[in-house]
Amino acid sequence: MTNVSKLFIRGAIAATLLTSATVSAQSSLPLKHAPKATTQAITADDAMTRLYIFADDSMMGRRAGEPGGLKGTAYIEREVRRLGLTPAGDSGTFFQWVPLITRAVDFNSPLRADDEQIVIGTDVIPIGISGMPASIDGAQVIFAGDATDSTKSIPAAQAAGKIVVVTSSVANGASRYPAAVGVIGVIQDDQFA
Repeated sequence: MTNVSKLFIRGAIAATLLTSATVSAQSSLPLKHAPKATTQAITADDAMTRLYIFADDSMMGRRAGEPGGLKGTAYIEREVRRLGLTPAGDSGTFFQWVPLITRAVDFNSPLRADDEQIVIGTDVIPIGISGMPASIDGAQVIFAGDATDSTKSIPAAQAAGKIVVVTSSVANGASRYPAAVGVIGVIQDDQFA
């Protein structure tokens, strides 16, 4: 979804939110809304028409890369074009290429640290999978200490290209060691005391 599309949706949502108190006081919102002619000025009726069209079951959801996502994006593009907005996307369009990445943990793939087998779901629990995936094949596993305390952890440069084990949260480790290929947070027994 382009920035123009996001701005269009945000504007429509903002207009709806600003008028929601008035609309709620008058009556409860219907599940369906008969489309009305839209105008360039965003009114409560105009925002309601656009949002009901976009949210309707006929759009088949908004999942990226799926028919419903494409249908919803096409609707937004038609509307912003009709409103006279100037395309600012790739190659003079309203769109911008964004690679889609799907990640999942493969519980059947072996994971080893040196010669030690690590069992996913027992020894480690993957959480917060984000960012660009990096290969961990052959990466050295190192202990970095407490990532929240610079006096009790290694310098960030020493973690580059390695899998880093920290005794604090994965989020703290990831922010302290951005060049690491992976961060593992270890829960210590005394953290439960």
